[in-house]
Amino acid sequence: MEMKASYGSPQLVEDSRAHRLHLNLMQVVTRVIGPVGRVRGIGIASKIFPYSDALVQIRLSDDALFIFPVYDPYWFYYLVLRKSFESRLQAFLSRIYQIEFSFIDGGANFGYWSALLSSPSWGAHSCVAVEASNETFSVLCQTAKKNESRFECINAALYSSSGNTISFTEGSRHAGRHIVDGTIEKLEVNDIKLFSPSERLVKVVTTSVDDIYHKMFSDQDRVLIKLDVEGAEIEAFKGALDTAKRNSIFIYEDYGSDQNVTRYLINQGFEIYVPQIDGSLLRIPDYRSAVEYKNKNKKDDHNFVAWKTRSDYVCEVLEAAGGARSV
Repeated sequence: MEMKASYGSPQLVEDSRAHRLHLNLMQVVTRVIGPVGRVRGIGIASKIFPYSDALVQIRLSDDALFIFPVYDPYWFYYLVLRKSFESRLQAFLSRIYQIEFSFIDGGANFGYWSALLSSPSWGAHSCVAVEASNETFSVLCQTAKKNESRFECINAALYSSSGNTISFTEGSRHAGRHIVDGTIEKLEVNDIKLFSPSERLVKVVTTSVDDIYHKMFSDQDRVLIKLDVEGAEIEAFKGALDTAKRNSIFIYEDYGSDQNVTRYLINQGFEIYVPQIDGSLLRIPDYRSAVEYKNKNKKDDHNFVAWKTRSDYVCEVLEAAGGARSV
């Protein structure tokens, strides 16, 4: 049975008159400006309101709750307007959720996917949520708590090795918080410039997918790893090369028009696929095909699915997804 997240109405985690006012104002702004101005418009309009530390909770399904800050235009746009969030990825996961696997949610943000995939209706998968930003991590922990602490949270940056200290932006927008490796990337999501030199840098400790895998799983475990680490995907994959040899499937984002992450993985011997709107998979056989696909489908999700070892687990996922056709 295919699943789909069904969003409830936003509610305050802790009620107060001031928090109610801010929530009501954000809902009005979202419904009036969101359909035209999208995330950017909501964000600009919301700046007229005083800052609030209120947290909002919303149901993703009957047994999954998601927490996010009341001032967050990104999540208000998707959840309050009931927009389909990463629709192609969600369609793919809805085809495979009944398969047994554990989930590493790399760059978990506030825990959307961990809350969903750890819920009984989405398979009750064992989930580990990894988030580098201290501010975002505190809200992620609230999401875990609201879901009966059924997934574990780790405050670290996924990188090529563990135990190092690197710089990380704590910008005003959660989607723009990312690792800085000596240069400041000019990231844009939904047409919003997400980082400026005035935003502060903090130090975070790194961990690797391989370390998490070996500490928390056995060689027989099947693992689905989602990497949404805002520009550090290649470094994160360098720290996952041992995991890639085992029962593992990766989901990653590749925003760049030159498809650097995909090129790196193809050179490493990974098979690359793109989730389609019905949840099936499209095979990307080579780097040129990846660039051509991206140029023809610029408005699609930026998610790709990859694996290096075609195990029984991978074959089961391929079958559940309806097979795969080549681009």
